[in-house]
Amino acid sequence: MRIVTSGFNEVIGIVRNITARKEMEQRLETLSNHDALSGLYNRGYFERELQRLESKNITDVGIIVFDVDGLKIFNDSLGHSKGDELLVAATNILKSSFNDDAVLCRIGGDEFAVIIHSNSTDTFNDVIRMIDNKIVQYNSNNPIMPLSLSSGYAINRK
Repeated sequence: MRIVTSGFNEVIGIVRNITARKEMEQRLETLSNHDALSGLYNRGYFERELQRLESKNITDVGIIVFDVDGLKIFNDSLGHSKGDELLVAATNILKSSFNDDAVLCRIGGDEFAVIIHSNSTDTFNDVIRMIDNKIVQYNSNNPIMPLSLSSGYAINRK
């Protein structure tokens, strides 16, 4: 028997659905750059972003650092779940206080840092004042677990 193939090409292929693998890779990428509780960027991302800004010699930048006051007391007396609630409250206030070009990070157990593309002390003082006002409002609605944040900032003045 003779098979004649005039003008036809044969193609053999294998098709695999890799959607699940790609979704897992995306989740791992997210976890490697984000804090699980707050959803904010983590310390590793924060440090890499600072290095990136320095390598590009970007000078109009500053950092605000926030510390949740008394978190250890909440954790020790009321349990870590209550302390986590306080961290989530701080996260929500910070998220609502910055636009998309700010880089919000949770850099420690009770510490947050924000990279802002500005070197104006007025900008930083205004942001901190706005956050303080939001905390007062939060505390008026949550008197049993009041939130207190200490803050400080540094500005690059090269």
